[in-house]
Amino acid sequence: MRSPRSFVVVCRRPDSTIVLKEARWVSLWDRLRFLRWPFLRGAVVFWETLQNGMQALTFSAEQQAGATPEEASSPPTGSKKYGPAKEQA
Repeated sequence: MRSPRSFVVVCRRPDSTIVLKEARWVSLWDRLRFLRWPFLRGAVVFWETLQNGMQALTFSAEQQAGATPEEASSPPTGSKKYGPAKEQA
């Protein structure tokens, strides 16, 4: 999900915890004003959408790839972990 100033990805790990990753978002056209011209604007939005989708899929795949117990107990940098805590046996 993207807002004007942040990009958020949420996914569920195999242990049923929910992991949230939030990052600061700065669009290309905030830095380069000429990219707001009609034809260029569509190309910029298309490129940013592809980039966001790849970041979301990569993050989700990393979470599903079977994290080690040490990684599962601490969320990745820039992420928050939600859900029931697993009891250690």
